[in-house]
Amino acid sequence: MPRSALTPQLALDHLGELSSEVRAAVLLDERGELVAHTADDAERGQRLGALARDLFERADAAAKRSGADAEQVEVSTVTGTVFAMRGAASEGRRWTIAVVAERFALPSLMFYDLLRVLARLRPEAA
Repeated sequence: MPRSALTPQLALDHLGELSSEVRAAVLLDERGELVAHTADDAERGQRLGALARDLFERADAAAKRSGADAEQVEVSTVTGTVFAMRGAASEGRRWTIAVVAERFALPSLMFYDLLRVLARLRPEAA
């Protein structure tokens, strides 16, 4: 039986249930607009969204030599790790999801969780 589709905010809530390592998360639509966040206030959510857009702009610039855009990014610091992924839900809608996680979050598990959440997003929800 297929799992039900999620709205953007429910998708981030579900991600928090999948991983206790997530400190904050944002979801951007295909235009790069913030559609959901887990921040305490809207201003912080907007700031996290802008940082996620900037992260992919820089990753795309670095990947230009390969002729393709970056699909996933991982950045680690001494205090935490950022995981970000682009993916398509049904009907071709493109989403970007980014999370700030604990420093020792396992990349393979985090990217798997991000992929599963992106796959369950409802296209008409944004």
